[in-house]
Amino acid sequence: MSIRTFMILCIFLSCIQGKRNIIDSQKVRVVKIYSSHEASDTLVLDERGKIDMIIDEINRSRSEPIKFYSATSILIIYNDKTELLILSSGTAIKANGKTYRIRKSINDIVQTIKTSS
Repeated sequence: MSIRTFMILCIFLSCIQGKRNIIDSQKVRVVKIYSSHEASDTLVLDERGKIDMIIDEINRSRSEPIKFYSATSILIIYNDKTELLILSSGTAIKANGKTYRIRKSINDIVQTIKTSS
C-alpha cells in the first residue's frame, strides 16, 4: 500500500467516524441557564421539548480552539444527580475542558425558548 493510499484511507475514516455527543439528552433531568450580567436572570428548563432544543444545538457544535470570557453558565443536571457545567459567550462554549462553536448563541436559543412558552 502506497503512502498516498494510506493517507486517503485515513482521511476517509476520520470523515465517516461518528461524532460523539457532548450531552446525552436522554439522561438529562434539568437545565439551568445563568447570566453573569444579571443574577436574577436564571432560566430553569424541566420540560423535555425545551431541554432537547438547547441540547441539540450544543451537540451540533464543532470543536474549535477559542479563547473567550464566559457571559452565561449552563448547568446540566442528569437523572443520577451528576452535573455538567458549560460556559458560554456568544457562539463559543466550553464543556469538559474543550471549546466548541455553536450555530446560534445561547442568548438567541434562550429567546426562542422564552417566546415558544
